[in-house]
Amino acid sequence: IAHGYSNLLSGALGSIQNYLVYTNSLLFIRAGADSRYAGVLLAILTAIVMFIGPSIIGFIPICVVGSLIFLLGYELLKESLMDTFNILSPFEYLTVLFIIITSAVFDFVMGIIVGLIIACFHFLVNSANLPSIQDEYDGTQLQSTVNRNAYQTELLNKVGDQIYILKLQNLLFFGTILSIEEKINIMLDREEKSRIIKYLILDFKNIKTDQIDYSAAEGFNRIKRFVSSKNITLIISSIKETDTIYKVFNKVGLLEDVELFNDLNSALEWCENKYLYHYKLLKNQQLAKLNVDKKEMSMPNIKVNNKDIKGFLNIASSPMFANTPRNDMFYKAAKNVINTETEVGKNLYQAINKNKSGTSDLLQKNDHQSTNYCLSLFLQSFKTFIEEKDFDKWSPISAYFKKVTLNPHEIISNDNCVILVESGLIKISYSVT
Repeated sequence: IAHGYSNLLSGALGSIQNYLVYTNSLLFIRAGADSRYAGVLLAILTAIVMFIGPSIIGFIPICVVGSLIFLLGYELLKESLMDTFNILSPFEYLTVLFIIITSAVFDFVMGIIVGLIIACFHFLVNSANLPSIQDEYDGTQLQSTVNRNAYQTELLNKVGDQIYILKLQNLLFFGTILSIEEKINIMLDREEKSRIIKYLILDFKNIKTDQIDYSAAEGFNRIKRFVSSKNITLIISSIKETDTIYKVFNKVGLLEDVELFNDLNSALEWCENKYLYHYKLLKNQQLAKLNVDKKEMSMPNIKVNNKDIKGFLNIASSPMFANTPRNDMFYKAAKNVINTETEVGKNLYQAINKNKSGTSDLLQKNDHQSTNYCLSLFLQSFKTFIEEKDFDKWSPISAYFKKVTLNPHEIISNDNCVILVESGLIKISYSVT
């Protein structure tokens, strides 16, 4: 900027122009002129030469000028070629050599342009070789933070292989999107995981969401079409509507028929809820087929809204129960969990009936059906920690529970309590001091 202002003022006053020359500046500094006083002195001497004329230059010996130029050229070559020989990488050393040759054959500006082109190409190659996938998991290795009961957890562990997560990283452009496409193609075709995976989650948490080009967005469109041909649901996480990458994806039509979430945990929870919803429908179908009285099994009733009833009546046409390897895997896992839950329910019923006569006065004052219900829910919730042979020992604890229906967004002010959730979701906030 200072160089531009000085040229503007000198031109307005009719003076000569000034320009930056690397060799002259280097010679000036190495001669010891590294202070502001030297610059002022140089300006004064330049003004004297301008008024006296160039005849004074004739008194300077030519051998001195030639020696200075030769010495300066040697030092520059030594600095750029000899001193950097064991420091720079082979590619960087060749770049310096190309710049020197281009500058010698053409001019200094052309050498700088060639150096910039080579440096950009080098950056492109290095960026394309960076790993675009940080980690990969399935649903058995990575689950949401929602705390679920033992039966739901068992089901999700059995079908966790159908959820696959790819955590992306580094830059997204036409050079890196190819490695992501290749990874997904190998995973679904060569490794034959397309027969197992039902939900594919691409997490963009470690991606710079303001840096993506059109070619990369089109690459994700190709991935979307490919996984759709395999009947796999594509899910994108860790992208917000305010991000630049969201706008780019939206322009190319990528977000149509794609599930989008602000974070990976929400995406995992959505996938898990899909399995648990169909598990609930299959459970009701199984109970209806067996014509078993739910009271006999002491299992908490699962409330089904109108939408669920419609799905239950048309359960045979549900995509989750179609005859495919993925759905067959889910059906077997769900049926196994339902049988386990049914058997435990029968044992609970026997334990509750066995202890009817031994209940305390406090228990008798409460509604008998409600206390049995709460006891059943408690024992099933802590199934992992309580063995079936010890069910009868925990009967008195039901006297301290009561069944309450909470309204949406209702706040529970009592923080000194134990809450058993039959259905729905409770959000807990912790205040750490």
